[in-house]
Amino acid sequence: MNGSGKIACGSENVPYQKGDSFFLPAGSGTYTVEGSCDALITSIRDKTNMVRAGIDIGGRYTKVGLVDEEQRLIAYRELPFDSASPPEKAIRDAGSMVLALLEEQRIDLDLCANAGLGVAGIVEDGVVRYSNNIGWKDVPAAELLAGQLPVPIHVANNADCAVLGEMAAGAAKGCEDVLLLTIGRGVGSGLVHNGQLYDGAEFGHMVIEEDGRPCSCGRKGCWEAYVSVTALRKETEETLGTPIEWEELWSLASGGDERAAMIAEAYIRRLSTGLVNLVNILHPKLVVIGGNLAAFGETWLGPLKESVQSKSFGGERSTMPEIKAGVLGRKAGTLGAANLV
Repeated sequence: MNGSGKIACGSENVPYQKGDSFFLPAGSGTYTVEGSCDALITSIRDKTNMVRAGIDIGGRYTKVGLVDEEQRLIAYRELPFDSASPPEKAIRDAGSMVLALLEEQRIDLDLCANAGLGVAGIVEDGVVRYSNNIGWKDVPAAELLAGQLPVPIHVANNADCAVLGEMAAGAAKGCEDVLLLTIGRGVGSGLVHNGQLYDGAEFGHMVIEEDGRPCSCGRKGCWEAYVSVTALRKETEETLGTPIEWEELWSLASGGDERAAMIAEAYIRRLSTGLVNLVNILHPKLVVIGGNLAAFGETWLGPLKESVQSKSFGGERSTMPEIKAGVLGRKAGTLGAANLV
């Protein structure tokens, strides 16, 4: 205190002189000061309402979001992704968007517990070693993102992030043995067994046809080369004269178009061939299929279940996993990235 006087609150009066100091806790009432004093007003932020940032860099978009402690995506944005641009720019833009979302939500940076980044490809110790779908090699992603966001940074394959997202708030909530496939520009895969994430599974690059179609990874006959959205568009363009996706293909097939029916049947057969291999080896309790295909629901899910059941080891006597479509759509990887630890 400086000078002299008294501090009153209700019936309590406390005199003071120069050199005295008092701590007045917030919420304890209204105080009246008589005399002269210097006051220092401080506040302690509520650390219980932390948020986490999630970033998912994919083939066409960079998806950025903030996730609260109830696994709710409280803010979300998508940025166009150009694989021809330097990786540094993509990561810088993503970091800038996290800061913009925090400012938009009026959340201080010190209330952001961590930031997670999901990228297609091989990720080791925060470095994207190789991504054939977006053309990255040896990109120090964690280091680059940390240059913009002074919070703990975690980096993983974006399909690993997607399975964590569906487990946290989607189709796999409550399940600890999950195989997730994301079907889009490529085929990503995430695997959780007994609640533990199996890091770096690349099931899209198992060969289902020896010396088959060329794959973007440089090999031939990979599963991805037959069942990715990229592959489906290419096949429909070659056969039907225009690139289309599953919903329109199924509509044409159901309407009696024999060429469309042939493509749809072959697609389900190839999808189930790879999936049966994984089911026979891994015996997951739940299979979740996300990405672009998930939006088309039962048009492919029913036929796929039948095909997997007929091909699985033991047939009707085998214990089939439940097969579901993902429910988080393009946001699964963003939400899951925020859950990386």
